[in-house]
Amino acid sequence: MKKYFILVSAAVLTILFNCCDRNPEERNVQIILQNDSGQPLKIFDINSISIETLNIFEIATGDEIVQRFVEIEGQTQKGPFDFFEGDSILVVFGNKERFLTYKCPRNSFVESCERNGNILNIADARWNLEIGNDEGSAYIYRFIPQDFEDAEPCNDNCN
Repeated sequence: MKKYFILVSAAVLTILFNCCDRNPEERNVQIILQNDSGQPLKIFDINSISIETLNIFEIATGDEIVQRFVEIEGQTQKGPFDFFEGDSILVVFGNKERFLTYKCPRNSFVESCERNGNILNIADARWNLEIGNDEGSAYIYRFIPQDFEDAEPCNDNCN
């Protein structure tokens, strides 16, 4: 009986170890910002509490910025807060002609994020998810001509 129990236990353990993947799956994820606005862009990544500019990204007309990440199954989904460090974004169009601002508090529900088209809100309809390209999945945010039209005039004071 003891020999039978050992054989059954060994068989069960062998099946469990061979059929179950103990390593979480890794996926390549890209976050892509595309500039189809017709104007060069300068994007300021800002911490609204310290009023500090953390990063500045420049995207020429028709160009894009790509940031690659590895997403591990069971962990938090990658999104804009992995690309940007701050909680606010200032987008300057056309070398100080017009600007848009976006804000989304870190560690908040996406429903609390401001305005339609908010680049910091991964749930916003402007983010397009493309699954299964050669580089993995890609979240794409495209600046369009309407963004420039909707932007506020700078009066040479956007920075």
